[in-house]
Amino acid sequence: MTEKEIEIYYNTVLDIVSLAGKVVNAGFSAAKRIETKASAADLVTEFDQRVEEILIKHLQEKFPTHKFIGEESSSAGVQTVFGDDPTWIIDPIDGTTNFVHGFPFVAISIALAINKQVVIGVIYNPVLDLLYTAIHGKGAYRNGRPIKSSGQTDLALSQVAGEYGSSREPEVLTAKCQNLRVIIEKVHSIRAIGSAAMNLCLLAEGSCDAYFEYGIHIWDYAAGDLIAREAGAYTCDPSGGPLNLLHRCILCTATKKLAEQISPLLTHMMKQYLLLVIISVAALFSLVDTEDNCTQQSNQGCSACVNVHGCAYCTTTKVCSTYRFENTFDRSCDISDMKYQTCVGSFRTWIIVISVLAGVLVLAIIITICCVCHKCKRRSIRKEQSRQQRDDQRMAERTQQQQTAAEARTAERARVADNIRMKYGMLKDKDNATDYSRMP
Repeated sequence: MTEKEIEIYYNTVLDIVSLAGKVVNAGFSAAKRIETKASAADLVTEFDQRVEEILIKHLQEKFPTHKFIGEESSSAGVQTVFGDDPTWIIDPIDGTTNFVHGFPFVAISIALAINKQVVIGVIYNPVLDLLYTAIHGKGAYRNGRPIKSSGQTDLALSQVAGEYGSSREPEVLTAKCQNLRVIIEKVHSIRAIGSAAMNLCLLAEGSCDAYFEYGIHIWDYAAGDLIAREAGAYTCDPSGGPLNLLHRCILCTATKKLAEQISPLLTHMMKQYLLLVIISVAALFSLVDTEDNCTQQSNQGCSACVNVHGCAYCTTTKVCSTYRFENTFDRSCDISDMKYQTCVGSFRTWIIVISVLAGVLVLAIIITICCVCHKCKRRSIRKEQSRQQRDDQRMAERTQQQQTAAEARTAERARVADNIRMKYGMLKDKDNATDYSRMP
């Protein structure tokens, strides 16, 4: 692909994105028809769909052999392939939730990839009238002026952008919150503006020093990745490896040194997927190897067959083959003639025995749980009764103490009153009588 051809693609997409921006501006403050996609927080409006239709329609008219990957068409089930052909990667409105709520950080994101390498990146925020552009090897620009990343190397002095995303799966939210928690303890601040494209542009112009996110799609960051790199930033996989646009995650920093400080702090949510792939591949090779070993034991007898891990022997056909659960009911060998792990008894017998033992074990576990629960309940009742008795006893003692104190106070008041009466000759006699005569 020549530089002249790329220049034509670039100028064409600038004209088309300007047209699409007018639609976004018109819809920003208008009433919208809101729908959801993967989750209740994953929103789409008629303006997302209309902008994507405009972009693809005009680009197809200009470049009919080019391919397209669009967020809304992919969500609608249109099959897309990221191959070597010139491919336009489009997010019609990145930050749809912002768009719905009137938060101005929204962007049209368009990238052109040739041989799976992004050569043009255009991100346009029509609400704020900010146009970020880049051509591979020619620098990054905002509204026609060159931009550069901050060059920050110290994590403690950095401002970091991070997002929660639209997934509401508990384990995903836990991992993302943990990442943000770990990072906030070591940096100046964290910002979340709700748009991957705008986060990358802000990093490219030096407004923030790092940005990481999991769960995003190729259309969210293909253009922003090029713009950031052309502005001098460093992009990679959050685990520290090379960035792959199909891995749905990115770590972008002002410098490589900053990325090396952030990556070890993150909980990498791709680890479990990679582990699953490794296990699956290992299982596949193990299965192929086992199949060959089992076939070699045919006609060698039951013992030779079942001694090989994963092999089952059919006594009628004398065939040794890899045992799979679905083959248990294969009509070529009756289950009563199948031997697995041992030649003692038939496979059917072992299934019955194991099933009975499993049933007994489950029943025993249930009974044990019930007994423990019953015992715990009784213990709880006893503790409650004991507590109630202690409370009643304390209450009785407190009441008795109050009564004794009241009686003592009454007696003391009577004694003082009698002393006063006696002093002034108001008592009838000296035997503490209660009648008293008039004073002279």
